[in-house]
Amino acid sequence: MEKLLNFEDIALIPAMLNNGTTGQDKNDYGVVDTDGVVSLPIFTSPVDSIVNTSNYRIWEKAGIKPVLPRTLPLDQRLDACQYIFAAFSKKEVEEGFLARGKRNSQYQFHICIDPGNGHDIAILQLAQRLKQVYSGQVNIMAGNIGNAKVYPEYCKAGIDYVRVGMSTGSLVNPDKYGFYTPLASLLIDITALRNTACVGLKVTKVIADGGVYSHSDIIKAMALGADFVMCGRAFVRLLEASGSLYRKIKAPDGHDILEAVSPDIAKTGVSFKELGLKRQYFGNTTLEIYEQQNGKGSKPRFIDAKTEWVEVNGTLEAWISRLYDVFNYGFMMANAKNWTEFKNNIRYGRIQ
Repeated sequence: MEKLLNFEDIALIPAMLNNGTTGQDKNDYGVVDTDGVVSLPIFTSPVDSIVNTSNYRIWEKAGIKPVLPRTLPLDQRLDACQYIFAAFSKKEVEEGFLARGKRNSQYQFHICIDPGNGHDIAILQLAQRLKQVYSGQVNIMAGNIGNAKVYPEYCKAGIDYVRVGMSTGSLVNPDKYGFYTPLASLLIDITALRNTACVGLKVTKVIADGGVYSHSDIIKAMALGADFVMCGRAFVRLLEASGSLYRKIKAPDGHDILEAVSPDIAKTGVSFKELGLKRQYFGNTTLEIYEQQNGKGSKPRFIDAKTEWVEVNGTLEAWISRLYDVFNYGFMMANAKNWTEFKNNIRYGRIQ
């Protein structure tokens, strides 16, 4: 039986020789998206506690591509998707883009079809219909997938970005249903297909999504063939994320309680460790999200994720600075000056 690999099972192997430093400019770490825009190869997860319409420009300014979550009002997402990606259910795509006929806009629509099951054939059919009606006026993201063999079908459907990774995120218990494909193996298999079965097809960009926890996970994902990486937990831990902030204090009766605080508390000069800031992190299949979308007391067909409290331990500026350090070191060790050279030069092996 083949061993399936997570990122911790993979080691990146240095090139035989390099010049000791890359001397890279930060622009060298950018990638070109389907709009022709250069950014870091990073998307935010479409999660309520990370990004909304009031803070998405913070992520854009840092070179990160935001994806607005389905928890925002539909009209807000329909307007915003002319500029950035916004997540929609299959029903919302039907009603918002197909049932109404062609929407009148000089802009391109950035539609993330976000049903949670990337193997649903209805997603491919929906994407094909969108492309038939809108042609190049729609930029489609869909997924998540956990089987590499479905990737060519995404290419044939004209989907521009596929989110790769199923049951690997921190909010999903892979033991609940037994279906689980480690992300490293999934990326390796998709890369092999791109070089064989997908030759001659439209190239669908691969977004590694789920189980990406650290900066080294990001560069490993890129080495294994991802075009972009989508981050959730890493971003919810940052001060600039949109979720409310809390800290633990003592109640008059001596019990610990959580008190809501402003992000300005971080300007006091006290370390994050001493502040003890926390934020709720929950996926789109939690009871909290379902009630936001369908009303208090609504009962979902199933609940497939849990709410967690995570520690807020840094700023976006510091996170980006560490990312540049990892990219610079990675380019040096691969003797590369851009992502194309990095992917061509890099070698990796399985840790026994």
